[in-house]
Amino acid sequence: MCNRYIGIPDIGLLFDLCLGDWCTPNQIQIPEPFVNTAYFYHVTELMSRVAKSLGKTEDYQTFLNIGNKIKADFNKAYYKADKASYWEGRQGADVFALAFGLVPEENYKLVLNSLLEQLKTINYHFDTGILGTPLLLKVLEQNGRHDIIYKIMNQRDFPSFGYLLDSKNSTLWESWNGDGSHSHPMFGSVVEWFYSGIGGIKADPSSPGMKHFLIAPQNIQELTFCKTSYNNLFGKIRSEWKRDESGKLNILIEVPENTSATFVLPAGKQKIKSTDGQTHLVKQSGDKYQTEFQSGIYQFELL
Repeated sequence: MCNRYIGIPDIGLLFDLCLGDWCTPNQIQIPEPFVNTAYFYHVTELMSRVAKSLGKTEDYQTFLNIGNKIKADFNKAYYKADKASYWEGRQGADVFALAFGLVPEENYKLVLNSLLEQLKTINYHFDTGILGTPLLLKVLEQNGRHDIIYKIMNQRDFPSFGYLLDSKNSTLWESWNGDGSHSHPMFGSVVEWFYSGIGGIKADPSSPGMKHFLIAPQNIQELTFCKTSYNNLFGKIRSEWKRDESGKLNILIEVPENTSATFVLPAGKQKIKSTDGQTHLVKQSGDKYQTEFQSGIYQFELL
């Protein structure tokens, strides 16, 4: 990264022009320096990890120091302690701070609760643009609030994806209110949650190329079945589940050749009953229960 970008102003914020959180539903424009700075911090954090992995000790420390300064100045400029929220307490502002690790550890739960209250106040609708929308779902997913994600994704009135569907659209709009292009894929970023949340297919950060991966499907009560698949370098990963009339979850997973997977049982489930004659040992890890699978196709019930 050239010196032009790692040389930062005295107060640590960027003021260059950017689109910010483009196309918010009610024209709520989070300040451009806020969005710029959040992404600047995110980039320095990524670069510090890259430098560390490559053994570039000096570069690692440089990016770490820059990130620490940005984080401190960002919080000084935008955090409102009396509201436990950022900027003017809007959904997107708290989302950027939470998603990129800009919230100090001691304030994290407070800011998360502030975000949850904001969502409740607007009846679980999006208040974000193209950048904040996928980050909102990511923050909620990281904190186990798939129930809230489902509420948001299943809304039928403005602004929501259900609103677009009920307007008889066959393509995604550029903006929630219909201004601009009517064939714009940028809000399609939310489909990631269908795979990582409902289906539960997730990369293992410690295993490049998904040679080992996670399958952690969510038991969303309003849904009766899920079928997801993803082709990685080794083949097809499948995660499917179906709820029978008694409420029991029947699972089918596929682990490609030369890979392995950790299956994490949904909350409230602790045991597996095989339906294909195989035995699977479930172990407790913290507050979760999980088991390991090698290559193959497996069918089982969750108890």
